[in-house]
Amino acid sequence: MAQTRLLIPFVLVVALFAQLSAASYLEITAPVAATAYDGAIVDFGAVGPGQSMEISASEPSGDPAAGNPGVVAVWDQLNFVPGSIPAGWTFENGKTYERNFHAFLIVSPQAADGDYTFKMKPVDEYEGSGNLVLTGKVRVSRNVFNMSAAPSKATVAVGTPALYTLTLENRAMATDTYNVTVSGFPGAVKYSKKVTVVRQSKANAQFEIVSNEQATYPITFTAVSLSSSRVNATATASITSKASLFEDVQSAGYGLLLFSNSQQAIVGFLAFAANAYDALMAK
Repeated sequence: MAQTRLLIPFVLVVALFAQLSAASYLEITAPVAATAYDGAIVDFGAVGPGQSMEISASEPSGDPAAGNPGVVAVWDQLNFVPGSIPAGWTFENGKTYERNFHAFLIVSPQAADGDYTFKMKPVDEYEGSGNLVLTGKVRVSRNVFNMSAAPSKATVAVGTPALYTLTLENRAMATDTYNVTVSGFPGAVKYSKKVTVVRQSKANAQFEIVSNEQATYPITFTAVSLSSSRVNATATASITSKASLFEDVQSAGYGLLLFSNSQQAIVGFLAFAANAYDALMAK
């Protein structure tokens, strides 16, 4: 009798373990990595207003395929639960039978900063995978983008281009494209460029700015998300154009490579010396 009483809890533990080991799961691969069981809450991080967050997952469900011993059942589609999507947001379910699912959640461009939730449900049509519904959580924030410009100032000869490098940083969990424009000096309106930045990464964009007047002008670079104008950033610099042989040499350190390879070492040294002298005189 004592042995029987000891055996019962052991059998229950084994049965529970077997049930858990066969429980359905969804292996999420992007934008975060997570193994989600029924009822799980998955934090997908921060996104900006209007941005489209791509959610990727693999197809194995963890359950044995019905009528096919030794084979693991697979999900056939990754879907959102329509009634769980925040008002004003849209979505695109994963394609049926695709391998490595890709579903998209598009945030409303007018979404206020804050935390939001939604639900997802993978579907298995034929192999008998168990029921699974997970809750996704995202944080909407306009503070998911930043931009800087280098150099902060450049001195060149009139009509000679000054090269500026912008670094765009996308801190969101969604890839986005930004329209970059320039303002602050005559002719600035002609400069613009679209730059795509992958989620949680940086990208560089270069602008060759030409001033045809002997003057100093401020430059403002403005980047605006194509998803929502509420996601934006600015960076400032300046350009000084002078008309002299000294500035012609000094400008060689900024703009296009105007010299042959054999001349670059000499011109580079002269440009360095000219800029050093200019900095010393500025003090």
